[in-house]
Amino acid sequence: MRPLRKPLSLIIAIACCAGCSTSPLARHPDFLERKKNFPPAIVITDFIVIDALLGDTGKVDLIENVSEGKMCLNAFAGKLNEKGYRVDRTLLSSIGLLMNRNQPYKVVRTAEEQFVESDKLFVDTPPFFIHEIYARDSVLLERLSTVYTTLINTLDHKGESPIVIPEAIEVGKAMGGGTLVIALVGGYNVSITNQIGRETPSSSLTLGKVAVQHVTQLSLMFYMIDASSGQVIWDDRRYIKGGVIHKQKIVSMIESLVAELP
Repeated sequence: MRPLRKPLSLIIAIACCAGCSTSPLARHPDFLERKKNFPPAIVITDFIVIDALLGDTGKVDLIENVSEGKMCLNAFAGKLNEKGYRVDRTLLSSIGLLMNRNQPYKVVRTAEEQFVESDKLFVDTPPFFIHEIYARDSVLLERLSTVYTTLINTLDHKGESPIVIPEAIEVGKAMGGGTLVIALVGGYNVSITNQIGRETPSSSLTLGKVAVQHVTQLSLMFYMIDASSGQVIWDDRRYIKGGVIHKQKIVSMIESLVAELP
């Protein structure tokens, strides 16, 4: 049986650094000064949760992903506003933008298809949704993808030079400037039934192929970028394993991340 490829490289990125990095404030000591003149923010997200299936593929419920992606945005906006960070807009940029584009998945596209057997579902490859702002501008979409990829592949550490992503300037300009708040959410959801009696390889054996593990995984990367300069001014992350993914679990991760902000 051919193994599933990982839902998102951010799952590995977070798993590798979970519990071993410095605090966000230690990595960004100038953040307190920046907060005094913090510009309005827009929160954007790429959100993807894949449901495990028996066999060599997975299922993407597009209806649920869009709903939970918007819920994630609203939760971030609400919690940020409570802490004094003014959020002007939220935007679901994409569903699965950073996934392997050659890997097919069963896709639920309508509410009616949520009740259809998996083997009768339409098969498609990522990304499964792109917001019209990016769908109509291939250059802007490529810049957004570069921003996301750079964030995932770059871990900021105390004492190193600030991370600057030039493409974030154009992405921010298209969004109206200010501060880009980016949430990258990736999950692999395994039902309790599928978890019983299934082996779970050690992390050392699954590096690069996380989804062969028959265990739920959920990761969330949280960034703030100064859209005028492209500099990453805050980064934090959460990663959990086990159980099943549900909305309150995602909200709890968001609350934990925002609680770290000064």
